[in-house]
Amino acid sequence: MVTTRSKRVLSEISPNAIADPSPKRKKTSTHCNDQEQEDRSHSETKAQENRNSEIDKTAKIDRNAPPTTFVCLCGNGVKHKCRISPKCMCMRYADANPGHPLCVTKGGEDLFRAWRVEQVKRDAEAFGVMAYTDYSGYGTAEVVGNMLHAFDQAINTNEPDAWTIWAHIEGMARFLSQDNWKFYHIDDAEANGKRVMLIGTALLTALDHLVAAGLLGHDSPIRSIGFVIGLLLEFVVAYEETCESNEDGWRFVVVRRVDEFDIKMSGLKGAERIVQGLRRIAREEEAEQEEEEEEKKKEQRDETSSDSEKNNGPQKDGNKPNFVNAYKPDSAPDSELRSWDAWNWEQEVKIYTVWHGIDGKIDGTQYDLTLAENYESDDDEVDSVDSDVIDGETGPEVGVLD
Repeated sequence: MVTTRSKRVLSEISPNAIADPSPKRKKTSTHCNDQEQEDRSHSETKAQENRNSEIDKTAKIDRNAPPTTFVCLCGNGVKHKCRISPKCMCMRYADANPGHPLCVTKGGEDLFRAWRVEQVKRDAEAFGVMAYTDYSGYGTAEVVGNMLHAFDQAINTNEPDAWTIWAHIEGMARFLSQDNWKFYHIDDAEANGKRVMLIGTALLTALDHLVAAGLLGHDSPIRSIGFVIGLLLEFVVAYEETCESNEDGWRFVVVRRVDEFDIKMSGLKGAERIVQGLRRIAREEEAEQEEEEEEKKKEQRDETSSDSEKNNGPQKDGNKPNFVNAYKPDSAPDSELRSWDAWNWEQEVKIYTVWHGIDGKIDGTQYDLTLAENYESDDDEVDSVDSDVIDGETGPEVGVLD
């Protein structure tokens, strides 16, 4: 038999069991207050983070920041110059602006700015010097030689650093994306073509180092790869007419690397169109090459003579370099089109220096007008170059993706 206890008896045993639930209500009230306080604290923290984020987005990079720090660039180039406005992105921290597609390392940007100063030092018009028409052009070519020499030094260290090597490529790309018609406007088309060739060899060599270091790919911590490759592709396409011996053929190899490692052409409207065009040309050339090979095989089958071997080029003769399939100057006997099946930076820069260097060097100061032996003013005092001339030259003149 089950005995049921009445509410009265239960009330007598514990009068507060039902009639006085206030302690429970008090506990609930305390919990709500704690939650509200936590929510307010979270909101204040979030608001502070947003304020800090806004500050970071507008902050200019510190001069003492590490060279591997990524900085933003604006879309204005030398012709229009960087617009000094609150909206300009130049030299802001890229980490605080992850959606901005135009960025390079601080090390690469520092090299670019230094080389722009070197170019101004060789600009006869800037100094008001009456010089022959091509003086500034040869001066710009000398700066390009200095860039290639600096890259050669970065490569030939005991422990080459992929980030440092890539910074030199960034600096080259930024420099060559400017209004460097002077680089082209000289009466030495062969040397210009070979400089374009060596620039491409430097890019391919740098990409080889990135591959070896595991830094080439769409998810690479070096976020400027697509942007920099795009600048150099735009450059080589613009200078295509100077390359009569396939010195610019490296652009097809670069596109194959872009496809192989799924690299995105970030920030440039024209770069992706260039890549697509190069892919189409490559497919057409491959089809034509296959047809030619089939035709040659057919001719060989019909021929009775086996004396069909071709000379691969001149061999070592005295002090002249021993040419490889990778490089043949236009002026060399039996010159052929440059093959891009392989490249060797150390060998090719030496051959370039033999044919196009000055006094056995690829770099020089022959056209530097700040040196007394090159230029003296009416008062026999060497004029100095004002570094402010490049204050506005902080962004490539390119079409920017929306």
